[in-house]
Amino acid sequence: MYRLINQNAAAAIKALYRIGDLNEYLRLRAEFVSDRAATSNAAFQKSYRRYWRMNAARLPESFYARYFKVLAQCQGRGHADVATVARTISDAEGENHGLQFSFATKLAHMVDPHVPVFDSFVANFYFFAVPSRNRPFEDRLASLLEFHAFLSREYARVIRLRLLAPAIDQLRSQCELESTVPDERLVDWLIWAWVSLLRGGAQVHGQALYD
Repeated sequence: MYRLINQNAAAAIKALYRIGDLNEYLRLRAEFVSDRAATSNAAFQKSYRRYWRMNAARLPESFYARYFKVLAQCQGRGHADVATVARTISDAEGENHGLQFSFATKLAHMVDPHVPVFDSFVANFYFFAVPSRNRPFEDRLASLLEFHAFLSREYARVIRLRLLAPAIDQLRSQCELESTVPDERLVDWLIWAWVSLLRGGAQVHGQALYD
């Protein structure tokens, strides 16, 4: 599959522009790194929630207050443990929201951009079956943490063996991305873009065909 992404890098990069604003990500990261008070800024929180598509979850304001408090704490420490963050921002017993694993990885990624972001696109790419909400909270979390650990190992392997090097180089050059944006983030983006491309009917329309 990585070879197919390399072969169709131009189409994948074009798809990436449709599903996310790279400049907005770069702006948020720059503000987060340079301003210790950014997490308490209403404008930053609004942009952050919009970029990471948090509003679609329709979570209560109490969740966002807790989320940005944890983000500020992790920013101060310079480290975010995904498991701890997931347990802290989630409400296992509440009716309005339960395990918020994807948002936990996004928080950890903002603190350390080498951390992979988990979402449905990445899960679909690697054929990961997201644990049912009927399973106990800790069981679900354990399954997701195991998959996230795999992502960290797999991204490292992809980078070490240069399995996506042509697509990464093209994306970095075309979007003028500096070295402050690590390859792990580009792997994330390319996977998102590839899944988006296929979801949009690329196969049906004769694009990005398997071989």
